[in-house]
This record gives sequence, C-alpha cells and structure tokens, in this order.
Amino acid sequence: MSVESLERLRLKAEETDRKVSLLLTFAPPILFFLGYLAFLVSLPALEAYTPPPMHGVVTVADQQASWSVLPLLAALSFLLAGIILGLYLVYLWISRRNKHFERTLEFYSVLAEILEAEGFSFHASSVKDWVSRMRLEQGENRSPALWLTVYILSSLFPIVGLIVTFSIFIIS
Repeated sequence: MSVESLERLRLKAEETDRKVSLLLTFAPPILFFLGYLAFLVSLPALEAYTPPPMHGVVTVADQQASWSVLPLLAALSFLLAGIILGLYLVYLWISRRNKHFERTLEFYSVLAEILEAEGFSFHASSVKDWVSRMRLEQGENRSPALWLTVYILSSLFPIVGLIVTFSIFIIS
C-alpha cells in the first residue's frame, strides 16, 4: 500500500458523496406547517359551502363548493411533499453515513499498513487498535429502513417516535 491509495480513497469520497444543502433540511417541517395551515383554512370553506340537510330533497352543490376543495388539495399536496422529501433526506443521510464510516475504516487500515511498512510498528499498532475499537463501538451499519420507520412514527405520533428513538440509542 502507498500514499497513492490514500489519495485514491480521498478522491473517491469527493466523487461519490452527494452534497445536500443545509437549507433543504428545513423544507419538510416548512411543508408540514404549510399543509396544516392550508388544512385549517379549508375547514371553514368546506363548511360554508355545504348545503344544509333537507329530508327528502336532493340538492346540488353550487360551483363555489368545488372551489372550497382547493385548499384541502393544497394541504394534502404540501403534506405529501413534506413526507416524501423527509423520507428521501433520512435515507440519503443514513446511507451516506454508512459509506463514510466504511471509507474511514478503510483509510485508517491502509494508513496502518503504510506505517508498518515504513517501520513505525508502534504507531501502526495503535492505529489498528483504534480501528478495531471504532468497529466495536459502531457495530453494524445502521439500517436506512429502520430510520425511515422512526421518521414516519415520529411524524405521525411524536411520542411513539421519541420512545422508539430513545430505545434504539439505549439498546445500541
């Protein structure tokens, strides 16, 4: 192994990692807020254009009633966009974290081999110990599916999502 292999690992990280804007992280909560706001606006509009019940008489809603559905559709659109974007971001971040961790371990393993080849066996053994401790502390790769489930639970039921997240960190 040589220094060129370390440089190759560094370049591989720059090529494969997707850069995500920090502002994009605020998009799902903003979309959720806009969706809930549009839903609150749509409730009185739907109620105002609903004809009163009349026994035995079939009524036809006027054309204004169809316009009252637009805020409800906007609410559902904002909520759906927030959920999809949030799921994508969680999956992207967990996958990127797993790849980064594997590259980091590979980088330090190659560094230990280079140090050993150059005659710095004491430093090489300490780097190898550090790599083995990192492997033990991190364990297996984090499953993106697990974190997507946590995201969905915490979006729908915040208390359940907090309990599941807390138990994941206590168990692992």
